[in-house]
Amino acid sequence: MSDSPAGSAFARACAWPALVASCCAILAYGFSQGRPTLFFNLSYAWIIAWLLWLEHRLPYRADWRRADGQVFQDLGHTVLNKGIVQLLIVTLAARGLLDHRSSGFLSTAPMPVQVICGLVGSEFGLYWAHRLKHEWPSLWRFHAVHHSVRKLWLVNTGRFHFVDSLLAVAASLPFFLLSGI
Repeated sequence: MSDSPAGSAFARACAWPALVASCCAILAYGFSQGRPTLFFNLSYAWIIAWLLWLEHRLPYRADWRRADGQVFQDLGHTVLNKGIVQLLIVTLAARGLLDHRSSGFLSTAPMPVQVICGLVGSEFGLYWAHRLKHEWPSLWRFHAVHHSVRKLWLVNTGRFHFVDSLLAVAASLPFFLLSGI
């Protein structure tokens, strides 16, 4: 990768679309092989590896290349808080408590329509939950953990309080349950 300003600008402009496209290709292949869970995890590992490399090569700010002494805390928050919430979702799904696919108004819609509606619906809930977390002091105290980082990078994107993560899931889940996606 070029260290010239033009090369860096080109790399910045192309990196995210290329990562999204490559992850979509990995997922499509996984679905075609009947192994979507394995290939979801492979696409996740793929994007993490590339983002860590890109953040080192093209940091948002040059001084962010230096360690901030928060890696242990960042990983702890990510693994414990986001991981516990993900485990809770998987457990509820495995028990059939989140399986309403056949009863919703979108369950028979074409897959592209379901994807678009799912993204819009979940983002709507997430937007309002996030906004309320900034405006209501009782919610801000949980959300403030997310804003306590010294530098923003991939490892601390999961730095959330457990209650903050649960609220985000709760805000995006109703649409899915009602729609049948």
